[in-house]
Amino acid sequence: MKNKFLISSLSIVLLVGFFLTMVARDKDSKLKKTTTNNDLITIDIDKANIKNTILFSEIFKQIRIVPLETNRDCLIGNIDKMLIENDTIYVLDEKIARSLFVFDNNGKFIRKIGKLGNGPGEYRKPRSYSIDTKNKRINVYGVGKILNYTLSGDFIRNIRTDNYSVIDIANQNGIIYVDHSPFMNDKDGTLLTAFDTDGKVLNTWLPNSEYTHGFRQQMTTMFDLVETPMDIKYIRPFFDTIFSIDNRELVPFISFETKNTVTQSEMNKINSIPIMELSKYLFPSNTAFYQGPLAYAENKRLIMIQLKIPGNVPYCLLNPKNKNYVFGLLEDDLTGLTLPLVITVTDDSYVFTTNMSFTNMDLIEKVKNGSIKLDKVEKEKVLRLKPDNNPVIMFYECREDFLSN
Repeated sequence: MKNKFLISSLSIVLLVGFFLTMVARDKDSKLKKTTTNNDLITIDIDKANIKNTILFSEIFKQIRIVPLETNRDCLIGNIDKMLIENDTIYVLDEKIARSLFVFDNNGKFIRKIGKLGNGPGEYRKPRSYSIDTKNKRINVYGVGKILNYTLSGDFIRNIRTDNYSVIDIANQNGIIYVDHSPFMNDKDGTLLTAFDTDGKVLNTWLPNSEYTHGFRQQMTTMFDLVETPMDIKYIRPFFDTIFSIDNRELVPFISFETKNTVTQSEMNKINSIPIMELSKYLFPSNTAFYQGPLAYAENKRLIMIQLKIPGNVPYCLLNPKNKNYVFGLLEDDLTGLTLPLVITVTDDSYVFTTNMSFTNMDLIEKVKNGSIKLDKVEKEKVLRLKPDNNPVIMFYECREDFLSN
């Protein structure tokens, strides 16, 4: 009896070992290297001449106002993510309304996508979303699943993501790209995975130990997968490279050079700090190492990157046509925003909203006293607002000649 038990136990061990080997081989077979880029943009941060202030009036030439309709079916507490596709505005309120809203290009409410709940087509908390223009679908990441809908809001299917710690999702040509932190005990974890529309894993990229120096905290930039009019850009804390996702290829786009890279002993210390205390520890004035990009935005006229470097959080502004760039701190002298934060972009504009560090009341008062100068049409839109209306979307049109010389 004892021998039979030993043989059975050995068989189980061998079977489990075989299964784990096959999983590892399957994972390795999907691990894909980045593609070489002969046109890689290289920026030496240590040699950067950081200009004190860059005014918005140097970058943008005019503002267009789009007040979002306010009614009981579309009450928005905060805009956490916004995309604009084919003149349609998609707004995610992750924490307050916990809904994805759809508006037309004049701000008129069209519909909500999905609803709260535990049933089919329902989510407990929507954390991110993407638009699949190829298949005319909307993907919403809830908890442990990506829900797939038609553009009119009809539910199609779930894609389970239980084995991935999902931070953000994006879509290109029908492929769903998932940004995730590796699990704490996953030494070989990767950062980016591609799924097809049925939830099958197509590729995975970027071993965490290599590309973020082993950073394992569940802390991220505001937007990691940045959807631009041209492609998707991918950024993460401690990255020295911003990647471009195009046709299932991950390509280095901008590389930052610096002598102030984080050491392995310092990263071990960082990973041991509780998440609630981490942001204070990683404040630029407290550290002597490069911490990577905080935010990224790009359209056909301007690239804007915010970086965390020792002692400073400057912006790098770059002309995508001639690759000229400048470093500096931004000041919105057009509306008086104290902390400029891009929500999304169009071909020629950067898009901001009043709900971040700027309220509807601020906007109304500044237009009344003349500190914000708008043409007659835009001014009338603002003066019809009430302070408790839904957030206002502001399109800042980029100057075509910024950094042209």
